Amino acid sequence: LNQLYNVIGHDRPQMLVDLINTFLQDVPQRFAEIERALQNEDMSQVRAMAHPLKSSAASLGALAFSRLCEQLEEAAAENPDLGYITQRFGQLRTEFERVQQALEQYKRTLFT
Repeated sequence: LNQLYNVIGHDRPQMLVDLINTFLQDVPQRFAEIERALQNEDMSQVRAMAHPLKSSAASLGALAFSRLCEQLEEAAAENPDLGYITQRFGQLRTEFERVQQALEQYKRTLFT
């Protein structure tokens, strides 16, 4: 995040806050779509939802979350075992809770 902050510029912290907020709002929506895809056993949709999450998370420095997205995406492509993919998705949800807390805390530091 600090690298992104340096790129955006010290004079525009609100832009970084907006990027973080967009990510934090987007993830639950994509999670809901992944849940629907899992219920329908639609692995192509699981992949389609995991891919942009992977990129967005990496750009914000949430590398563990990004790696889990990549693992979910790969599992849906290569090994469509519903139990395994559901387990990976559970890990992704848990990691998102950590990412969410860290990003919220980081936002507070931008204006202090």
